[in-house]
Amino acid sequence: MATSTEAEQAKEEMEKARVEVMESEREIQTIKMALRQVASEGEQNSLKISAIKVVGLPEAAVPTFKLQLSSPIEELELTKLFDPLDPEAEGSVVTFSGVEPSVAMLTVSAKDANVDLGSSANHDVAPLCEIADAKNPTPKTTELEVAIVTPEDLVGGVPNIGPQVENDNDDEESVPTDQEDGYTSAVEEEVQGVVIPICTVTLRIEYVPSPKDIKEELYEVLNQASKKKAAAIDKLRKSAAALSRAAPAAPPTSSSDPETTVTRAVKSGFLNKPKKKQSFFSVLYERTVGPSSLLMTVGPKAKNYVIFFGAVAFFQFKGDVLALPPPV
Repeated sequence: MATSTEAEQAKEEMEKARVEVMESEREIQTIKMALRQVASEGEQNSLKISAIKVVGLPEAAVPTFKLQLSSPIEELELTKLFDPLDPEAEGSVVTFSGVEPSVAMLTVSAKDANVDLGSSANHDVAPLCEIADAKNPTPKTTELEVAIVTPEDLVGGVPNIGPQVENDNDDEESVPTDQEDGYTSAVEEEVQGVVIPICTVTLRIEYVPSPKDIKEELYEVLNQASKKKAAAIDKLRKSAAALSRAAPAAPPTSSSDPETTVTRAVKSGFLNKPKKKQSFFSVLYERTVGPSSLLMTVGPKAKNYVIFFGAVAFFQFKGDVLALPPPV
């Protein structure tokens, strides 16, 4: 009874593994088809950036923003906010080309009437340039909030704590001064790490991948799919071995008995596509004038012999045609 249960479990695991192998194979074929469709060469990737909102500045302010990219090293300036009614207005959109997403960093500096307001921290560009579906790539649009700060905008003001803190109960001992100093220094360190931004600008970033970026992402997905297929095949092999061990030993019978014929748990070549049967005309073409036919194989080699013996026969019987006339 236990052997039958183990055999059923092993058979279920084997069926699941077979399905995983076939799904992985279909995914690999889909990725390869997408790779063939990607152009070998094309335009560079691009990062289109615009400022859509600024918070923290007065209404009369007219801020400008300098965007600095580390790879490639380039600096562009936004002179106005993005206007949906005029999306192509000059100074409202900047575009970086040939960006290296894995190493590029973005920094924003703000000005108002030629007065420096501050700058932002370095922002990693890699999360903004991720390709969601490499088989059907589309431009990715992200909104990023950037805080503009200065080193002087640190929150100060630590409560004045005396040398000794008394409790409401006079019978209890007061807190020692050295403990108070430790508490004060800890509070000061925590407070000094807080920064108040001058303003916060919201950037709309649109990333358009290049054929090179799409190919790199497809190769990465193909690598993951190949690993998944290898794991599924290994699981299928182990499940088939477990099913063979769990199957009860059959008594020796005649090999001619169809009811006792042993079948394999996994048929060899179940992933291979069946060969398509050729038509009569296809077979006739391949045997007569096809690339692998006898005529196309022997013909180029026999051509030299035909030319040689034809030239010999011509010289033998019609050599007088080539004779020069006698001198006059």
